[in-house]
Amino acid sequence: MVSMMFSFEMNLTPYTDHLIPPLDAVDAARQAEYDAHLAERAAKEQAAGKKLRGRKPKPPAEKAPKTNPPKANTTDPESRMMPIRNGWVQGYNAQAVATESQIIIACDVTQDTGDTAQLTPMIAAANRELVSSAVNSLQ
Repeated sequence: MVSMMFSFEMNLTPYTDHLIPPLDAVDAARQAEYDAHLAERAAKEQAAGKKLRGRKPKPPAEKAPKTNPPKANTTDPESRMMPIRNGWVQGYNAQAVATESQIIIACDVTQDTGDTAQLTPMIAAANRELVSSAVNSLQ
């Protein structure tokens, strides 16, 4: 067995710009919020005639981000992060309806992480398939 490694670089920016919003706008909004908070704090100190107790707020550049930076899957943007037993996996949620003899009569793939919301649509899909195939009995 021969193993070969390939290495290449590709600029994906033109393809991913629409997936992740520009972070400059987010940074500008955080800076504006910080400036407004400082102005409000200064007005309170001016009205009270003394400094406010507690720490002064840190500028947004020194703070840790409140959330993880947005990420996008460039190969399959419609897939979602799905919880599994030992963590998370990027993928889809597949549902199937089968007879007692394990014949699949309806199936569907969704982006929803929960299975409970899929019960009613899957029962309806199974009923549609049985009616369209004119099956009277599942035995």
